[in-house]
Amino acid sequence: MLALGTTPFLGTLGITSYSLDEFTPQAAASLSQFAGDTESNFIFWGTYGVAFVTDVNVENEITPEQIVIVASPNLVTPEGTAKNPTPAPVSLSPSSITHGGWNFLLTVNGSGFVPGASVTWNKTILNTAYVSPTQLHIYVPYTEIASAGTASIVVTNPAPEGGAAAALTFTIH
Repeated sequence: MLALGTTPFLGTLGITSYSLDEFTPQAAASLSQFAGDTESNFIFWGTYGVAFVTDVNVENEITPEQIVIVASPNLVTPEGTAKNPTPAPVSLSPSSITHGGWNFLLTVNGSGFVPGASVTWNKTILNTAYVSPTQLHIYVPYTEIASAGTASIVVTNPAPEGGAAAALTFTIH
């Protein structure tokens, strides 16, 4: 399911994809470049992306601003020609959690992160939000912390170049 509006963790206009099984965000794309008091309406939603109309309210007069087309099934920044670095994660916040809890936000701190970076939790790709070159947010569903143990967290930057970093360990008490 897709939602168009203020994204839950970025706090900006964006598109958020949700899992209907777990009711958790699966992908998010920031559309913060649209300034002003905006209203947006889907006009197309399909396998290869979405399209919507965004209006801007100027002095109580709403005028059509533009039609926006996002042509990406994964809702990530498209590949560019610049070579991406290999990410270098150094810490997780929180560094551990008690099993049996609810969905939570995990922050990965480090360097070399780029838009479109992905994070795996024990080889399962989780919804990743790019915050900055030094920080990523990961949305971890409660099903991943149902029992005590550890999780292997791996950050991967997209091509060109990019690649996977060494794993960090997350403890579930």
